[in-house]
Amino acid sequence: MIKVMYSQGILEALFRLRYEHHNVQVQKRMEALYLKSQGFKNLKIADVLQITRRTLQKWIHIFNKAGIAGLKKFHHKGQKSKLHDFSESIAEYFRSNPPRSIREACLKIEQLTGLKRTETSVRGFLKSLGMSVRKSGSVPGKANLEAQEEFKKKSSNQYWLMPAKAKKKFSS
Repeated sequence: MIKVMYSQGILEALFRLRYEHHNVQVQKRMEALYLKSQGFKNLKIADVLQITRRTLQKWIHIFNKAGIAGLKKFHHKGQKSKLHDFSESIAEYFRSNPPRSIREACLKIEQLTGLKRTETSVRGFLKSLGMSVRKSGSVPGKANLEAQEEFKKKSSNQYWLMPAKAKKKFSS
């Protein structure tokens, strides 16, 4: 069994942080260590918090090595998308040929890379490249055909995507 030493200051911090910390996972870790300090067995703590005993053991080891600060840290970086290997070519293509919709962007990305992605993931990927949805204006009414044709010429080139910095110029 792993021995854990608690000072009065640490007990107060665990008690407070198990409810006050902004991250729910950190709250759960603090609760586990607080329950441990109150003499609960590892199996009971794991059952109450719905975690494995091995997870609890890891948290106790982290606490013994780095204290409360160690329990607040996470080292998960996530998985990198395969689209990021093609990010330069995709960004270059979309800057010169902006798609009119996210669906069109999905099709173009599939043609360019061979990777099929959902609209949600493509939207997130394009946002990570610094592109954003551009709000389009309304086409002038049929009464003014010249203004309508002029609008179509201006907006046909850059309809959907634009760099995020340029978005500020166009917002109203």
